[in-house]
Amino acid sequence: MSCPVSETFDPFSPDYLTDPHPVLRATRGDGRVFFSSTLQRYVVTRFSDVEQILMNPSDFSSAITVKPLCPLSADAQAVLAKAFPRLPTLSNADGERHSEMRKHVQAVLSLRRLRTLRGVVEQRAAEMIEQMLTKPTADWYAELAFPLPAITAFELLGFPTEDTNRIKEWVTNRQIMTWGSPTAEQQLEIAGNILAFSDYIEGVIEQRKASPRDDAISELLEIHRTEPESLSLVDIANIVFLLSAGAHETTTALLVHAVRRLLERPQQWQDICADPSLIPNAVEEALRYDASQFAWSRITTKPVTVGGVDLPAGAELLIVLGEANRDDEEFSEADTFDVRRERARRHLSFGKGIHFCLGAPLARMQGEVVLRLLTAAAPEVALLPGQSFPYEPNAATRSPKELWLDLSACRREGAVA
Repeated sequence: MSCPVSETFDPFSPDYLTDPHPVLRATRGDGRVFFSSTLQRYVVTRFSDVEQILMNPSDFSSAITVKPLCPLSADAQAVLAKAFPRLPTLSNADGERHSEMRKHVQAVLSLRRLRTLRGVVEQRAAEMIEQMLTKPTADWYAELAFPLPAITAFELLGFPTEDTNRIKEWVTNRQIMTWGSPTAEQQLEIAGNILAFSDYIEGVIEQRKASPRDDAISELLEIHRTEPESLSLVDIANIVFLLSAGAHETTTALLVHAVRRLLERPQQWQDICADPSLIPNAVEEALRYDASQFAWSRITTKPVTVGGVDLPAGAELLIVLGEANRDDEEFSEADTFDVRRERARRHLSFGKGIHFCLGAPLARMQGEVVLRLLTAAAPEVALLPGQSFPYEPNAATRSPKELWLDLSACRREGAVA
């Protein structure tokens, strides 16, 4: 089967950023796969095809997962070269290397640590919601969805609380370097932040070597002390870099999307307010309907067939998890948001197979905690009318950068006017 070719597909266009689904469907037409000449990648959008790729890592390598969609300038590359070496770690590693690194990360993301973090999440989320309820309106993104997952991730790793704002500034735009189309000036700024954060990570690792604590970095260092050939200090630096950024960005998107979609459908919001047992499935439906990690990259290791299209070895792919989650062949009325949807958890938003997201339990926990607290404290909350939902130019991760809530009907007594 011949592969349709698009000369115009642009994942950074305003239409795509606002709602990528109509653009993808119009571009692929009746096919399942198309080739983007602008990205020089095959774009895969159907559930069964994406699932095939995720479940066959020997045929579809993860080696290019963090390869920038747009080439980096020589100046930006020179700055990045000053940081510790970037090694394949989890999302961009294959085979034995991936298995070894994943084993170590699983060891530190234990159920014990997750239970400890739940209390932290509950306390801080409650404080943030209480603060918002002193105002007639609030930006949900800025006041809870962005800071809470970041604070949680940094608590997990063991970064000092007083460094939170500085770290967030360093990592906020990191994804644009990989999945966006930054100008040369933006590349230099982001590269400088990455270098500063890399130096910071190395400093914290040295501190934990001298004075271990009950945190993930200290646990990784203990593994290094007993298995230095299996986990080097550079490996630890790469893991910490990955977790400190990736562990919170997608959760931020989940928290924004879940509240937006529920408040756009007041009856479903009232349903979960009246019946909190619906909340876990509401979280899964939010993950399905608006995948935070909207796309990933893969490269073929041999000639393969996907969606009836023959692909050569070395073909670079953009696999669109978010569009796969809206496949009517897999989910009935897939473009409908439904908190009671059966099998909503079958979505691919956390991936599948050997690369299934290790942070999924943490993300799900935060989504459920936040919705339980918000529905209990502010059942009368509504979306502020007339707002837009701005997305940054990013082809792989999606989250509105604002979400304004109307809290006038649920303000606390004694609130500041």
